[in-house]
Amino acid sequence: MMTALSRNIIAIIVSILWANHGTAEEYFCPVSKKLSSEGAYSTAQLQKWMFSVKIKHLGEAAIMSRCSFESSAGAVTCDNYKADFIYDDPYTGHKKFYYFSGQFDVQIFDNLNFIESSGRGDIAFGKCDVVEQ
Repeated sequence: MMTALSRNIIAIIVSILWANHGTAEEYFCPVSKKLSSEGAYSTAQLQKWMFSVKIKHLGEAAIMSRCSFESSAGAVTCDNYKADFIYDDPYTGHKKFYYFSGQFDVQIFDNLNFIESSGRGDIAFGKCDVVEQ
């Protein structure tokens, strides 16, 4: 798990990249359906844990954030990861982001539907919103 210092360093690097390379794409993707090997999460569980994914994408760099409600913090917190590989399909408009060591990936389709594999045996679905810069 990343430390606060590691997350801050990643945020600083991404901020510098964005400042030097123009406009970034940013997506906020709340989870509306989540499945595990034990079945589907209930509506109450989805509301309680407020699962979401955030993607900050600039060309060849991206930060992938996996977010949920943390009881001890009393708020939604996110773990941030630098994408190891990004594929932007020129034919379909689909964007795929991969963090290999965590086996975490997110695919955003041209209609903004998404699917996330958490790397922990769960998959999640929903629709992303483009965050205005």
